[in-house]
Amino acid sequence: MKAAAHFIRIASGAVIPAVFAIGLGGYVHAAKGADISPAAETPQDGALSADVRALLAPLAAKRVEGTFEERRSVPGFPKPMLSRGHFTLEGESLVWQTPFASLMKVTPEGVFLEAAGEKQALTAAEIPAVGRICTLLTSVMGGRFDALSDLFAVSAAQSEGRVHISADPKSPELAQVVKHIQAEAGSYLEKLTMTGPQGDETVVLFS
Repeated sequence: MKAAAHFIRIASGAVIPAVFAIGLGGYVHAAKGADISPAAETPQDGALSADVRALLAPLAAKRVEGTFEERRSVPGFPKPMLSRGHFTLEGESLVWQTPFASLMKVTPEGVFLEAAGEKQALTAAEIPAVGRICTLLTSVMGGRFDALSDLFAVSAAQSEGRVHISADPKSPELAQVVKHIQAEAGSYLEKLTMTGPQGDETVVLFS
């Protein structure tokens, strides 16, 4: 039996599953109207320190697969919205499956959705900022935090065998999409927290 899906309409006229708009994919949606470009600085300014690189290097993975629990908190709503499902990340391709959105695929080319017989796409060819946010998401999910250094100020510290990562946008334009990123990892990424400009927060637990 095909899972039911709740749909919303966005400014471009496309209809997408609501679970996409309220979860991680919401940051891709938010990027539609943003001009997100790497911050203007020298390569030395954008590079991570040797200590931070040493902490982050073991987390980088070419392939990750598991389950997730995603909680989205929005100001004005008394309870967080909850989503669970299965994900597979291979290289720069992320497949995100939930009971409501049958399939969401995120790549540098954009985001592609299949739900209840409907197919939709937000492509980087049409909206370059969407491609940048998609690359951001797949990089974070794969533990490749060094790939964020041109857009974010990334720091990391280790405590009791766990690595704590923090990333803040370098440009006001990017801060209009993602205000702050926090991540916790043991041998792999276990918790990801993304805060939006309006105080909304998405927390994803991986196992």
